[in-house]
Amino acid sequence: MAQTLSLQTLVEEICFVTYFNRYYLRKALLMYLSLRRWMPTSNYRFYCYDDRSFTAISRLALPNLTPIKIETVESWSGISHDFFSDRSAVEYMFTMTPLVIRHTRECLPHMRIVYVDSDYYFYSSPAPVLKKVGDYDASFVKHGFPPEYEYLAEHGTYNVGWNYFSPSINATQAINHWCLRTIEWCYDKIEGERYADQRYLDEVSKGIDLFCAVEPIQIGLAEYNFFQHKIEIIRQADGDIQIISDGLPVIAWHHHGVIEEARGKVSARINIKEARESAIYHEIYALYINKLGSLAAKLDGLNLCPGYGNSRRG
Repeated sequence: MAQTLSLQTLVEEICFVTYFNRYYLRKALLMYLSLRRWMPTSNYRFYCYDDRSFTAISRLALPNLTPIKIETVESWSGISHDFFSDRSAVEYMFTMTPLVIRHTRECLPHMRIVYVDSDYYFYSSPAPVLKKVGDYDASFVKHGFPPEYEYLAEHGTYNVGWNYFSPSINATQAINHWCLRTIEWCYDKIEGERYADQRYLDEVSKGIDLFCAVEPIQIGLAEYNFFQHKIEIIRQADGDIQIISDGLPVIAWHHHGVIEEARGKVSARINIKEARESAIYHEIYALYINKLGSLAAKLDGLNLCPGYGNSRRG
């Protein structure tokens, strides 16, 4: 497909959206800081699942970032956790994924929406992937499971951690369909062809006229797919790193499974053998953990430390 939109137009029209509770606040802030380095003029909307997160984000008053209480979405949609008494806190968050996207569409009807999980970290500009998907109605990033882990496909072809929706009618209809599906069923388990909010993306993608599937070579790299690529680390003069995947700069790594158990104590849920045994994976992980620690110390200094725990998003 011929690209007709300039990158500058895309950047000006994009709103990045995420959500979290107080246990993922530091990850969300780190995601924002890493992304805003490359996208300083874009808009950001943070949906907060508790008052402590909302208060912390509001007090920080970060550029181009709007904090929104999840109760705002509940009031707008007529849906709240009270309707889902059999769903856990994290299952309710999964239920609301498409609804926070739909709420953003309602508030900013002409913006392009990129939903990003709060545990993404951006190592380079997302410009390449934005230019690739800009003329499409929607785009999702594949899991990219290797053959030996093909059984993980039960979790869906696409990972919910990054998805893009244009302002088109077709994209809005796709979001609406996703909303109806998570309201109907959304649990943190595999049941038939359903899994949480994520596996619905398979059927949502089939109903989109102009859809772009993105391979996880530069974006969406994680423990279950990175070892299929030639990964290199280049240390920068400022102490940061650049990650190269098959000769291309890595845009974002999905640091899922990182749990902040207490101040200064972090653990990881690493299930894949190749990740546990990879020195490069642990080096990338250690850098992310160090950045989380530095950010936590700064928040402590501002008396903005809303608590540690193990509530997860993905």
